[in-house]
Amino acid sequence: MSLRLFHDPLAARRCMRSLFTRSLCTIAAASLLTACASSGAGAMEARATSAARGAAPDGGIYGAALQVALASEEAELAEALRGILSTRGDAPRIDPALVLAARDLAGRAQREDRAAVVTDPEELRLAQARAGVIAAAIQPVVVRATNWDAARRRMAEHARTLRGEAIPQRIGVGSARNDGGITLVLLQASGGVEIAPLPARIPPGATLRIEGRLLDLDTPSLVVTPPDGRPLRIPLEGDGRSFHGTVEIGARGIWTLELLGRSERGPAIAALLPLYAGMDIPDGATPIRVESEPTDVAGKERLLADEVNRLRAGRGLAPLLIDATLSRVARAYAEEIRSSGRFAHRSLISGGPGDRLRLAGYRSVRAGENLAEAPSVRQAHRSLMESPGHLANLVEPGWREAGFGVALAEQPGGAMGVIVVQIFASPSDEG
Repeated sequence: MSLRLFHDPLAARRCMRSLFTRSLCTIAAASLLTACASSGAGAMEARATSAARGAAPDGGIYGAALQVALASEEAELAEALRGILSTRGDAPRIDPALVLAARDLAGRAQREDRAAVVTDPEELRLAQARAGVIAAAIQPVVVRATNWDAARRRMAEHARTLRGEAIPQRIGVGSARNDGGITLVLLQASGGVEIAPLPARIPPGATLRIEGRLLDLDTPSLVVTPPDGRPLRIPLEGDGRSFHGTVEIGARGIWTLELLGRSERGPAIAALLPLYAGMDIPDGATPIRVESEPTDVAGKERLLADEVNRLRAGRGLAPLLIDATLSRVARAYAEEIRSSGRFAHRSLISGGPGDRLRLAGYRSVRAGENLAEAPSVRQAHRSLMESPGHLANLVEPGWREAGFGVALAEQPGGAMGVIVVQIFASPSDEG
């Protein structure tokens, strides 16, 4: 299962893939992973260190130095996967925080006899916060089998399907066993940012200092969604990649921080971090009812438009008028992404969002674009709402018209999903 997001003027990415089969654990340490935060020309002081086999029950610390003991089988599997992926690109590094999150999810999946725990987006966010994973995208794979060799073979088969942009920058593996068999979890992450230690659990009324450095992007920016769901753009200071700023934590509840940057591909997320103010990180996610949706592209596009206007109506905003030209541009770009394999706002073929609108003859005062890839339209919509930058586009009061495009696309592992393009505009009154 795969999910990716981008939005312009602020872009985002989130990825998920899954491979199902069937795994609690006895762990013998064979190697020790160490990671610490660094920034700028020198080292950023890591103000928290943890040596653990599982995520701390009271929440992780983003950017903390971690020492994590890998079980011998986990270390063997991690190196095998790195070896496979190195033949297709740069070998990903093993991230201790991802190891903790993978172990957390593997244990829950094995205890509850439910592989879907690993691939549930909310469960992933909870595991991310408990382990302190810094990521723009977390991509899970779960394998359940009766023995280690079978589970390892299936995980290796998944790794061999990855190509190009699907190859992660960082990985973490975790395992759990009981008499019923073994569960293996691979978590893959992308996004390049280093931040000073930041706890996932915070008290209401706190003033958070956000400090760090983008690695693969420049022009950092920060968007925050407080518990009331109204995105806030937070000013940052710094040079081209380094940044610092403050966030005033008011209400109790879940806050989402989104660090963004830019490259030649357009805007992109560097990190998406959930914070829990005045509350414990929940033990588990609230189940979401799976609803059917149309099978044809036109029906999916209508559903997407309905979901967006329902969201806006709930915020007291005027509905967006569906414009035929914007819709044609949106569908054409969704199909271009599918054929080119380049998931970005700036295309080598059609240029940026403004270029595509000008070519279509659409004149606007301003415009924005959201991109998503997911197993379904509803899942794409939910994930867009969970990203502060995407949500800001969805609930921007100034938009008057929109176009929604969908392309059916095969995801890694062979399952069919959707590529979604949303275009929002305030049309020019001229001509």
